[in-house]
Amino acid sequence: MTAIVLCQLELIYVGEDLLMNSFDPEKLRMTKWTAVGSGRRRNHYVVTDVVMDEAGAIEFCTMEEVGSHHEVSVDWQELYDNRRWQNGWK
Repeated sequence: MTAIVLCQLELIYVGEDLLMNSFDPEKLRMTKWTAVGSGRRRNHYVVTDVVMDEAGAIEFCTMEEVGSHHEVSVDWQELYDNRRWQNGWK
């Protein structure tokens, strides 16, 4: 496994061509994300809440779109997929 560090974002090669975002789930709150490849008009988001189950495992996160303050719930594990999300605002 090879890692590349760009602007404090660690990208991990999985297989030959798939890159995966790497982040600390415990520090997910208030991180910035850009939605990619979805045709969404809303692109820039901030994680405003992380919902956990009784055992303390993350269930999902709430993200707020910058500008409109529209909130969406996202499966936090989707954030690992760099084809859907990029860490930071691009």
